Amino acid sequence: MKHNIQAYIYRGGKYYVAECTNINVVTQGRTLDETLANLQEAISLHIEGEDLAELGLIENPKLIVIMDLGEVNKKRESLRGIWKESIIDESLFDEARKSLFSYEE
Repeated sequence: MKHNIQAYIYRGGKYYVAECTNINVVTQGRTLDETLANLQEAISLHIEGEDLAELGLIENPKLIVIMDLGEVNKKRESLRGIWKESIIDESLFDEARKSLFSYEE
């Protein structure tokens, strides 16, 4: 069975790390944008001149990326706690929460 290229990005200390799960490519970057650019370059170099079928890839494979947002969610929860502690009136907190995190309703 042939596949697209799959990668997983996570925070590894001061850097973001990108690892492909079905080809041997690993890279890193200080920002997500830099990490994605590095990943695309590393993949291009890895598959250049290779028979994609031998690598188990479809012709013109797409890059599918999964990102671990655990650190982002932890920071958001921490900020919520700080805001809630500093606002005495719960209705004000709920109003602020809805306007700042409206996508979570």
